[in-house]
Amino acid sequence: VLVGGVSFLVVYIILNLNIYEPGRFGAARDGNKITDIKQVELALKLYFKEEDKYPIVPDGCQIISILDEFLSPTFITQVPHEPPDTSEATIHSLYEYASSNDGGEYVLKATLERPNSPALSQAGELDGSVLGCGCNDPNYCIGELINK
Repeated sequence: VLVGGVSFLVVYIILNLNIYEPGRFGAARDGNKITDIKQVELALKLYFKEEDKYPIVPDGCQIISILDEFLSPTFITQVPHEPPDTSEATIHSLYEYASSNDGGEYVLKATLERPNSPALSQAGELDGSVLGCGCNDPNYCIGELINK
């Protein structure tokens, strides 16, 4: 009885102090994904400055590890790969990259856990089908497009 009472008290305190907040860890993982994608974006800009084009890959969205050969270690120490996730809703998602055939355009994509993330309405965040990548929410997409 004492153990049950203590357990109830601990749960009650946690819930009332808002220590446990549903979605809080999803927000943190989304933040990490956005940071990762922005690091790759910076590396791509450095690559473009040197090569006068973005890395050209086969048509459609490719798993971001395809950029390892183009960017690592010269422009970025290591191309980030999506952190492990236990959420059933996003376990299938990967960071992705697509380019135009001439290397003049690119898009980076990460699937966020929170469909109402403020990042999905930021200026520069792309929606729709972009270079073969599905960029509708909750997919966070950024890139360089000639005709935005």
